[in-house]
Amino acid sequence: MNKQGKKLLELLYNPGEHVYAQPTKASSKWDDEKDEWAYYLPSVLVEQVPMDTTTLISLNPTKGDVRNDENVTAYRSFMIEMDELPLDEQMKVVEASGVPYTVCVFSGSRSLHFVITLDKDLPTREIYVMCAKWLMATIPGCDVNNFPPSRATRFPGVMRKEKGKKQILVKTKDRVSHVKLMAYLAKHKDKMPKPEAKDEDFVPKAHNKGAMREWVLKGLNAGFDFTNGRNQTWFAIGFEFGKCGYTLEQCVEACESQFSADRDFQRREWEACLKNGHKKAIRTYWSGK
Repeated sequence: MNKQGKKLLELLYNPGEHVYAQPTKASSKWDDEKDEWAYYLPSVLVEQVPMDTTTLISLNPTKGDVRNDENVTAYRSFMIEMDELPLDEQMKVVEASGVPYTVCVFSGSRSLHFVITLDKDLPTREIYVMCAKWLMATIPGCDVNNFPPSRATRFPGVMRKEKGKKQILVKTKDRVSHVKLMAYLAKHKDKMPKPEAKDEDFVPKAHNKGAMREWVLKGLNAGFDFTNGRNQTWFAIGFEFGKCGYTLEQCVEACESQFSADRDFQRREWEACLKNGHKKAIRTYWSGK
C-alpha cells in the first residue's frame, strides 16, 4: 500500500472528485490511421487512482479525457518549483519566505514540489491565475510557468522510471486558509501582477521594423533556428513583432510560411507562443503610453 500517495490524495482532493493520474510523462498518443491525437488516459475518481503505477497527478481536480485548463473542476492548489536551484537550497528558500504550503514532494530528479492547497476553492480561473502568479513572484528562482491550474505534481511513493529515483513525500501540513494566504500575499504587494493589456486594446503606433532583431529578419527569409526550443523561439518572435508595433495578426501572417506543424507542435500551440510573446511586448513597451 502506497501510504505516501494516499496521504497526498487526502490533502489535495475531496472524496468523489475526478483527478488526472498519469503512469508516464505522456498523456496522449498519436493515431497514425486517423492522423490525429488520440487521448487514452481519461480522468479517474480519486478513490480509483492506481497507487503503485501513478507518477504524475493533476494539481487540481480534473474531469475529462485530457489534462487541460478547460477540464479543471476546482481551483484549489498551486505549486512552487525551483529546479534551477540546488535541492538543498530549495527548502531553505521556501522556509525562509514563510509561504504557507500543504505538502512538499521530492520529484525524483532535481526539484521539490511545494503544493499550496486551499481549504476553500477559488471561484474563477482568473482569480486563481492572479494568485498563482503573485505567489510565484514572491519566491526567488521559482518557475513562473506553473500558473495554469491544469499543471501536475509528482505522485509520491513510486519510482521515477527515467531517473531511477523514488518520488518522496518530504513534508505534510494542513490545507491553507484564505486568510493565511492573503496575509502572506499582503506582505508582497509589490509583487502583485499588473492587469494585462488586451490585444484588442492595442493600437500600433509605428511599424518600427528597423528595431527588430537581426535574427528575426533573417529567419523570416531563410528559416528559423530552433536550437533553443520551438516554444521559446516563437515566443521571442512574437515579442519582437509586438515590440516593433505590429499587431498579432500581422505577426502570424508574416511568420506563416516558416511554420510547419508536427505531432507534438500543432498550430494552436504555435499561435499561443506568438500571442504570449506579443502580449509581453505590449505590456513592456506600449501599455500606458
